[in-house]
Amino acid sequence: MLQFPRIGKLSKDANKARVKNEGGRMFLPYDKLQGFVTPEEVDLCFQEADISDPNLVEFVLKSAKRLFLLLILMSDGKEQKLSLLEDFAHENINDAVLPIEIKDGEDGEQ
Repeated sequence: MLQFPRIGKLSKDANKARVKNEGGRMFLPYDKLQGFVTPEEVDLCFQEADISDPNLVEFVLKSAKRLFLLLILMSDGKEQKLSLLEDFAHENINDAVLPIEIKDGEDGEQ
């Protein structure tokens, strides 16, 4: 049984929404990012991950949308990485530090 079904589904959906650029690298277009990182979705994912800091939702929505989705893509239904956002916010690590490259298999699947 999945411990984090909402996070796992969001990860799978975001992964499926990625496209290849001209160089063959996979990325998620900015307009798709906006659809995945909504106030409601962030709040629901935080509830599922047992993260209760209301300032963290604001941090994500104002300056860490890409970082949030990166951690979602690194998560699945059995484990979550969102709790790392608490440390990132404390250390003022936000979208400004990106891009961070993640290499995956040749077929683009994680």
